[in-house]
Amino acid sequence: MVNYTPETRGMKKESTTTDVLAKDIMQKSFVQLKESQVTAEAAQTLLDYKLPGAPVVNEAGELTGFISEKDCLHRVIKSRYLNTPSIPISEYMSTELVTVSPEDNLFYVVELFTRHPYHCYPVVENNTCVGLIYRHNCLKATMENYRRGYA
Repeated sequence: MVNYTPETRGMKKESTTTDVLAKDIMQKSFVQLKESQVTAEAAQTLLDYKLPGAPVVNEAGELTGFISEKDCLHRVIKSRYLNTPSIPISEYMSTELVTVSPEDNLFYVVELFTRHPYHCYPVVENNTCVGLIYRHNCLKATMENYRRGYA
């Protein structure tokens, strides 16, 4: 997995004592898929949990990629057209990921969301996904800050 965390326009990743951090607003309970799972399993899991995507882990539990609804759609269409059996999601999952740290501040994460088309980011610590952070998590926290006069 390539952990690609871009620099944002002058935004500091470090937090101050009053900052909301990624770990404060991330989803701590989330679905992970295994590299060996096949398209139909991955797609059904995304449908069952109404998810736009999910992190993919190896046997050691380390984050190795991310699979999205779009990835599954591409593979299902290709599989149907070519009449090929399902393959492990490790062969077509996204491996160049934008991730955040649990200690990244809210406004850094918001800046990432405004610069990239992703619906969520894996929150990674020691190569392990410890949570997911969605756009709506950031919007909710930003609005709470706004109401308190911090935005």
